[in-house]
Amino acid sequence: MTYAKPEPITLSHELSNFRCGDDRIDRWLRDHAVSNAIKLAGSVRVVSVSDTREVVAFYALSHKVITGRSLPGRMRRNMPPEIPAVFIGQFAVALDHQGSGLGKALLKDMFNRIVHSLAAIPAPLIALDAANEEAARFWRHWGFRPYPDLMDTAYVMRTVDLLASMGLSYEAVLEGLRD
Repeated sequence: MTYAKPEPITLSHELSNFRCGDDRIDRWLRDHAVSNAIKLAGSVRVVSVSDTREVVAFYALSHKVITGRSLPGRMRRNMPPEIPAVFIGQFAVALDHQGSGLGKALLKDMFNRIVHSLAAIPAPLIALDAANEEAARFWRHWGFRPYPDLMDTAYVMRTVDLLASMGLSYEAVLEGLRD
């Protein structure tokens, strides 16, 4: 089986069979993903099986404003009262494809897209809402930290920490975009 590269969701993608183990996420994909993308309420990128267009993994990104006063320690330092953040609204891999490395590849694509968006739309934080404890463990593994003042299941990461983990600086991102 071969996968198509992550691409923007369209009406031609087959969504009805997607099951990741969380009914809320499955329903969101089927009922809201395409309309959110069309309305520019967020960017939804999917991975599908090449010959069928059946979606087997996806993520959704948008923007959020976070109140800086409640951020932990160094995340709060030198920040304005309201901080723009990239928001990871959804991230899921279908049950039949979990453990295949697809999630890690999708995460890499998502992080690369976030990095490339920084020159046009700066965001010092990346935020998300972990759907359950398994998701929380996954995000902690990738460097996200709990942010309970926002909500019990919220996690954040400084964008500069993401850049550092990728061996990049903001200057390098800007330089790469000039080419």
